[in-house]
Amino acid sequence: MSLTDGIGADIQAMTAGVDRTQQEAGAVDHAVEQIIARAVASGFAGIAAGLAPARQVLQQARSRLAQAGGVLGEASRSLSAVPQQPSPQATIAALAPVVAALTAVESHVAAAGSAVDDTRRLITAALQGGQPGPTLSRLHQVLQVLATVRTRGIEARQHIDTALAQARQVGELGN
Repeated sequence: MSLTDGIGADIQAMTAGVDRTQQEAGAVDHAVEQIIARAVASGFAGIAAGLAPARQVLQQARSRLAQAGGVLGEASRSLSAVPQQPSPQATIAALAPVVAALTAVESHVAAAGSAVDDTRRLITAALQGGQPGPTLSRLHQVLQVLATVRTRGIEARQHIDTALAQARQVGELGN
């Protein structure tokens, strides 16, 4: 296994997690859309008005997830360009954009998580006295997958740090 194989696996897992989160968030958005339609049909325009901001905030989360997915794709392409037997200098140069990508993904995932949490609060307030449970459960699933993506990002960063340390140590006495 090369130095970059572990990092590549982490990036693939993060990409899968972001994709899954996108799907889950889309399902929540669809569910909220249906709740709004039922509320309007039943004459509860206030509930529909209360849920509209939740959909907007959820869309912000989905946008940040799409950005994270794009950055992960770029990181994967950068990583695949690393030669199989790179020089220390080539390793360090190749991993620099991956480090930057992981930092950007961290930011996008954190912003998405914050937006999902805001969505949860808005839904709870709009559906107070109703049954927000199923929708809140789905939002909780979104947050759980985001936590997994964050964890995998930490692991990727550790793998990168190890690869960079090994590249920097090549040529030192005793190695």
